[in-house]
Parts: sequence; C-alpha cells; structure tokens
Amino acid sequence: MFKNPLQVRLNTSHMGLCDSAPTGENGQAYTVLMEQKEHIKALLPEDWKKDFTWLLAWPVEHVHNLMGFCVAWGINGVQNRECGRTQLSPLDGLETIMGFHLRDWWQPTKDNFFGRLSKAQICEALTQAGLTGAASDAEKMKKGDAAEFAEKYMANNRWVPEWMKAETTETLLVSNDIAA
Repeated sequence: MFKNPLQVRLNTSHMGLCDSAPTGENGQAYTVLMEQKEHIKALLPEDWKKDFTWLLAWPVEHVHNLMGFCVAWGINGVQNRECGRTQLSPLDGLETIMGFHLRDWWQPTKDNFFGRLSKAQICEALTQAGLTGAASDAEKMKKGDAAEFAEKYMANNRWVPEWMKAETTETLLVSNDIAA
C-alpha cells in the first residue's frame, strides 16, 4: 500500500480517479484541472515539444503554475472502503497542511451520496450535521424522498461524513511519533 500520496509516473491515472469519484468528470476538481490545463496550453510556446530550453526563458510564475499542475496530476488518494471502514488516507497530512476541506470540492447529493444510504443512515447524517428536526422529518419519509430532503438541507453547511474527514493535526503528530 502507498504511504505517500505523491507518485511519479509516466502516465496519469485520471480516468481511474474519475471512475472512483462520485461526480467523475462533472466534479468541480476535474473541471478546475481541465481549465488549468487549457490555460497552461495557451501559454506554451509554439515549438514547446522540440526541447525544454524555453523553460529557462519562461516567467517563474508560469513555471510554478506548470509544476503545480504536474504535481496535482500525480496525487492519488483513492481509498477502499471495506467492511464499513475506510483505511487511513495518505492524503491526511497534505490535506491538513493545505487547509483542505472536502466540502469546498464536493457537495453530497441524492445521486452521489444520500441515495446510496439507508433511510436510517440519512437520518444519522442529518443528526450529525445538527439538523435533528430535519432528521425527525426524514424518518417519516420514503427513502428516495428522504435522500432528496437531505440534499436540500445539507446544501448550506459544511458537513462531511466522519469516514471522509482527514485526521486532525494532533492525531497526525501522534501517529508520526509512533511510526518513528
């Protein structure tokens, strides 16, 4: 198993990543990466494939932008969920340092999340988000209606399922001390 989220390879795994993500190529992260790709392509000199000498004359902010884009394609944090549990993510440390919050990039909807849960799990999610009244209302609905209801009520908060949250900085520090 990979312990480091940065993997250098000669091919990208974005198709596998898109297949694993509930939003796939319609997701915000993929859209931003594609916009960045087009931006970088527009900056490249006409003969950029000939050699890399143009990089020496390129403005440093363009080089940093290109490097960041290339690194972003090398990050792979796909996790397996087995027996109701998710393994620790190799991205936890990176996400903590970056101040990454999943809800900046993913919104739970009926199609990509709530529709895949049981009605009891939908109600539990609403309760975890502090929406106990909404959870009580959802208990009285059919599952599909409860999933749609949860999507509406969760749209304006930052709730993320516990198993999708990164470890806290303190937990990471303790884990690193134990591993050392």
